Amino acid sequence: MRVLSFLSAGAVPLLVSLPVYTFCLASFAIGLGVTAQAQTVPKSLEQGGTDAAMKARKNNWTVGVAGGQLTGTYMTFANELAEVLDDGDNLRVIPIVTYGAASNLDDLLYLRNVDVAVTQADVFDYFRTQRKISNLESRVNYIIRFTRFGDARPRAH
Repeated sequence: MRVLSFLSAGAVPLLVSLPVYTFCLASFAIGLGVTAQAQTVPKSLEQGGTDAAMKARKNNWTVGVAGGQLTGTYMTFANELAEVLDDGDNLRVIPIVTYGAASNLDDLLYLRNVDVAVTQADVFDYFRTQRKISNLESRVNYIIRFTRFGDARPRAH
């Protein structure tokens, strides 16, 4: 397989295989005939100000959602939350790709900027009983409990 390299002065090399290069060129050519819709510019980008003010304004209403693996169900849910709840300057929801359900709870507890996690109840129990995380019940709050389709009744524990 032939590999093409594109270099410019001071740039990081971009290496692609010939089929990928052909695909990219074909996609670009097809895209030329399609009119793209312009994105709206958020007001926060127009406002300006000092770096500190911009940083504070952007971070005040930003929520990070640990969603799991990129192709997983939880990540799809996190992405859909972002699509529905994201309100530009008023609330920005950012889905975060993680290693999975257990990682979501771990990231919620220890990783900066993770505010919400989608996980399974048994993962929470594992952290409480096996990992013995102190004050877990006071550090994590349930927002919603999902049930399986057709299983609307709460199960006895």
